[in-house]
Amino acid sequence: MSETDFLISSLHKCNIVQGDRRFANVVFSPPAVEPKYSTLIDFDNSGKFGERAYPSRFKLNIPDGQRLSGAIAGELLAPFTMCTR
Repeated sequence: MSETDFLISSLHKCNIVQGDRRFANVVFSPPAVEPKYSTLIDFDNSGKFGERAYPSRFKLNIPDGQRLSGAIAGELLAPFTMCTR
């Protein structure tokens, strides 16, 4: 499991889902820094699982990168991992 998947999994255990899952919202440590770390950012579209929905104008394709598939405008936020590699 990647560190990013671990972070997201930890949120899911607390019943929190992050609604803007994309690689632009993960900040990684600089290459020379040890130990390596990553930080998940941008929680303005996050909430409790089963309560928070994606905005009605939510789009998967945006100028600064693609969001992960599975998100549907108006539907409840769904927990799933960032990476499958």
